[in-house]
Amino acid sequence: MRLGLSVRVSLALTTVFMLSLRAQPQSPYRVTDLGTLPGYTESHAYGINNRGQVVGAAFTAGVLPRAVLWDKGEMIDLGVLPGDTYSAAWAINDTGQVVGDSFSAWTLNGFLWYKGAMFKLDPLADAPST
Repeated sequence: MRLGLSVRVSLALTTVFMLSLRAQPQSPYRVTDLGTLPGYTESHAYGINNRGQVVGAAFTAGVLPRAVLWDKGEMIDLGVLPGDTYSAAWAINDTGQVVGDSFSAWTLNGFLWYKGAMFKLDPLADAPST
């Protein structure tokens, strides 16, 4: 049985493609669904440290963020500074210190969270004001 030229070319290209596939090395990383806080609809991860701790924010349906820390399968609500309503965590170091923003409609404050306590970061003395 004679095959048409286009069929032979197609078979040849398929064979070359299949032979060029090699086993890809496994990635040392894996994707993990971190979930979200109860009553919240989604979460975003913004930072990770070498211990696998992840920080970010959980969001309500109204897009109101709350700073969170994922540690050993547990999601921890980091809270807000006094007088603020919302927060987001941006980075975490290998000792578990978290930095982020705590804010309301009228305020924006930097924070440091460590071992269950949130501390307000004062602005630099020579920082320009806006």
